[in-house]
Amino acid sequence: MKKIYVILSLLIMVILPACSKGTQAVEPVAEAVAETVEKVEVAEEIKPEENKPFDAELAMKLNQAGFDVPKETLPSIEFELTNLEGISEKLSDYKGKVVFLNFWATWCGPCRSEMPAMENVYNDLKDDGFVILAVDLGEDSGTVQDFVDEFGLTFPVVLDQTNAVGTMYNAQSIPTTYLLSREGNILGRAVGARPWEDEIYMNLFREILEM
Repeated sequence: MKKIYVILSLLIMVILPACSKGTQAVEPVAEAVAETVEKVEVAEEIKPEENKPFDAELAMKLNQAGFDVPKETLPSIEFELTNLEGISEKLSDYKGKVVFLNFWATWCGPCRSEMPAMENVYNDLKDDGFVILAVDLGEDSGTVQDFVDEFGLTFPVVLDQTNAVGTMYNAQSIPTTYLLSREGNILGRAVGARPWEDEIYMNLFREILEM
């Protein structure tokens, strides 16, 4: 593993209502790019080819589905958090799968509203290599476990009790969702709840799984 500088260049738009975590969401500005420079550690096994242009056709389809996309190949940021069983999980544990990385909290109304659809999407696509990794921000395990039991969630849930990972991924408003490729690259970011079972999203997920 070695340290590299990663330039996160993502268009940040709030398309549907999202919950504020005490900071103001970035205002949408047409054609503007919010650039953040972070010094991070990226696992060698998920390090992509640097400075490779982002696939234009895929970018168009992601945009049509409401995702903002990077201008060039962008690696995800490695992290390690504890799940509800007290076991540590790394993002790189899911190498080889398409990862739906969702930042949320139990008190967030839009987060609650999209969870049933997320569970259905996960059940439909998990056998094809699709995983939902839900990162709860700032809550204790008991609160989150009660929520998981209430909604019958079966996808992996981890706890970011200090909001450190949420900050790295600029999850200023929740829910915030990233799509990651099998290689660990960021494909797109969506802020706000979505009807994830709709055809436009399911077709997109299936196409990415076939890449």
